[in-house]
Amino acid sequence: MLLGPISLVDSAIFVLLLIPQLFYHAGVLSTLGISVKVLPFLLLQLPHHLYHEWYLLKPEQRSPFSRKATIYQDIVIRCIRYAFATFPPTVSRVFLSKWVALPFLRYRLLRHGYLQSPIFYKEVVRQGFRGLWLIHDDKSDPDLIIYYCHGEHPAPKPGRTLIWRSGGGFLMGSTYFYLEFLMTWLTRLQQQGYRNPACFALEYTLVPHARAPTQLNETRAGYQFLLDTLGRESAKKICVSGDSAGGTLVLSMLLYNLTADYDSQLANRLERPGLALLLSPWTHLVSELNRNTASDYLDQHTLHLFARQYAGRAAMTDEVLSPGLCVDKWKNVEPENGFRIVYGAEEMFAPPIEEIATRMKRNGVLIKAYRREGSVHVWPVVDMFLGQSRVERVAGIDLLASCIVSTSMAPKSPNDLAATMPTTRGKRTYYYESHDSDQDYDDHVQTLAPAPPPSRRPPNISSQAQPQPQPQPTDPLVVPPGPLELALDVRTKFAVARIKRIMQADEDIGKVAQATPTAMAKALELFMVSLITKGAAEARRPTNASGSGGGGKRITAQHLKSALMADPQFDFLSEQCASVPDESAGGGGSGGKKGRAKSEAKSEDSMEEEGAPTKKRGRGVGKREHVD
Repeated sequence: MLLGPISLVDSAIFVLLLIPQLFYHAGVLSTLGISVKVLPFLLLQLPHHLYHEWYLLKPEQRSPFSRKATIYQDIVIRCIRYAFATFPPTVSRVFLSKWVALPFLRYRLLRHGYLQSPIFYKEVVRQGFRGLWLIHDDKSDPDLIIYYCHGEHPAPKPGRTLIWRSGGGFLMGSTYFYLEFLMTWLTRLQQQGYRNPACFALEYTLVPHARAPTQLNETRAGYQFLLDTLGRESAKKICVSGDSAGGTLVLSMLLYNLTADYDSQLANRLERPGLALLLSPWTHLVSELNRNTASDYLDQHTLHLFARQYAGRAAMTDEVLSPGLCVDKWKNVEPENGFRIVYGAEEMFAPPIEEIATRMKRNGVLIKAYRREGSVHVWPVVDMFLGQSRVERVAGIDLLASCIVSTSMAPKSPNDLAATMPTTRGKRTYYYESHDSDQDYDDHVQTLAPAPPPSRRPPNISSQAQPQPQPQPTDPLVVPPGPLELALDVRTKFAVARIKRIMQADEDIGKVAQATPTAMAKALELFMVSLITKGAAEARRPTNASGSGGGGKRITAQHLKSALMADPQFDFLSEQCASVPDESAGGGGSGGKKGRAKSEAKSEDSMEEEGAPTKKRGRGVGKREHVD
């Protein structure tokens, strides 16, 4: 499943869904108070900052994020930054809640031709945790499991199977807000060769309904549930993942294997997962390394307040709750394929992420960090919601999928050559580049160049001839044997929905499919012109050996039949042509021919009379003609 970019109409629908939920969950007075408080920002501060940065500053003076962003993306990030720093959590969590996110996703699916979700999902509720289970085929076992974590419910409830721990500072967020992101991720994994990838998205209890170690125990319980359900040997095909605070819980769960201090019922050691894939993890709960930046939407003071509400004084001393404090234990908790960390160069957590990656490297851990220049916190999720094209929206997801495919967890089927992603063929918006020589990074950190910024003015084309670049040799494209098939079910009786589904499977093929009705109409027009021309030639052809006969102006079915049968390229119509009677069989011998000749002559006379110019009638003309 790959939906199109979020439009302004989609944004308006989201606001309409949000307003009643704010009144219901946050309260009328809180909602009205926030509305009054936000008006000066929307009417004065936001326009002033946008005008100053976009029209008064030079491009190199603007913040790194705004240099590559559109004005719509810049507005959204500024609004999120303001809300994160000023809105109370009781209001902020409504924006990401199930009651807003799920109806919005259903609207988006319906707008793209889906009457129901193309990927199966259901809630899983067990004692001690809860979550969402997503899978392509719920009747078959998964060959890859992603464990993702996010919070929303006020009390501990059971969870799901591929766990992705989503962020929210332990105080806000919902798995349903990430549902489109997770479904798209599963779709891209299936297109990479996995038969039936699945995801269990854990919803941990939010602060202040519970504090540490409740969230850690729920995370371990969800992982234990996967092992008990799918077998202990399934740990090798589980990728534990999470962003922001969810990444913190992933690291805490791995470090907890070395201790038994938090819950005696969960003190047993868990099998190590196949891979740990983290998006902008919150490694140091309270640290001077967490610094505000001009581009990111996170706020240091607010996050440190969240951290103290979550862990109290332990936020600065406990290396399990604040994994960035751990120095020398990473080798003992390393997953089978190590760690992968994806983050933005302009986010608040960039310095602590680089510090923990360096420590892991010194411990002998397999660690690869991917940093994209000019990007903010959890940029793959941000691009998914704010990207202006399908290619831009899935750039981060494709990077996450490639992190999994490049390990021993890669799909095992013979057709899993994992060539390229269908819709990003030759169009990826990120590029692997070596880091600058003057920066002190180890070889485990790779820099991803940001997508080129959208052009805001016509390019300056020089009048002098530029040297043409020499073509570089490229490797041949390996195409797997067998017929090519779309990795999406396009069966539907609605033509428009069918074309949209084809476009979602492959953008290039979708463009062809979108133009198919026009091409077919033109092809039919050319076919009819050719057929009528050949039928007219058959009508004018002499009917006897002396060269007489024929020359009629009327094209009959027999003439069209003769034209089709005489041309070998129309042999596929021979069965239809055989059902048309020959000329001798249709009119009763010579009498039929005479009758047809008489009718043809009559029709010719009538055509000549119709073609003759009419004379003006004077007085009495009609009467004289009647007498004659």
